[in-house]
Amino acid sequence: MPKRAKSDGSLTGGSGDVNPQWFGMQVSQQGTDLTTTAAVPLPVQRLKDEGKSQVMEVLRVQWDLPAFLPGSSSTLSVLGILTTKDPNLTSGNIPLTTFNKLRAQGSTVDYFNRTFATSATFVGDIGYDEPTMHDLTDGAGHGLLVATDTLFLTVASEVGSSGATGAQSNIMCKVLYRWKNVTVQEYVGIVQSQT
Repeated sequence: MPKRAKSDGSLTGGSGDVNPQWFGMQVSQQGTDLTTTAAVPLPVQRLKDEGKSQVMEVLRVQWDLPAFLPGSSSTLSVLGILTTKDPNLTSGNIPLTTFNKLRAQGSTVDYFNRTFATSATFVGDIGYDEPTMHDLTDGAGHGLLVATDTLFLTVASEVGSSGATGAQSNIMCKVLYRWKNVTVQEYVGIVQSQT
């Protein structure tokens, strides 16, 4: 029987954590169309390597949004934003300009936006094949490194027609991750860029 080749650790920085794990989180709006952020502590690293720092390597993000039905002839946008620092958004709708700024920041890990629409002639259930998966790897198996102790999950909604009823929504988000060893210098650089 031939011997199995040992992993060189290039994808995990020598941590040996070759089996990704799922980490789930959820946030619910505290009222109709109120922007709400939840601070979610990250799992504790159990692997040890002297002279190295361990960071979370995010490989994929899975989004699960409930389906909504806005009022007749209106639209409802529901969005989720996963960040490494608190976006400090005030309660209420997130204007598109604020959402675009968040997407461009180094602290944004991933985001998801879905718009539901009805017309005057059609009001009915809208179905979606859930969940939606985003691949954050570079095509060679390397994911996005997160060096903070907390992730922030924000949910917001916005009604596209005056007088239309909004929604009190919740978003579920799952992160597929593994631990990766990095040098202390790289760790410091990641922390500075994400906080």
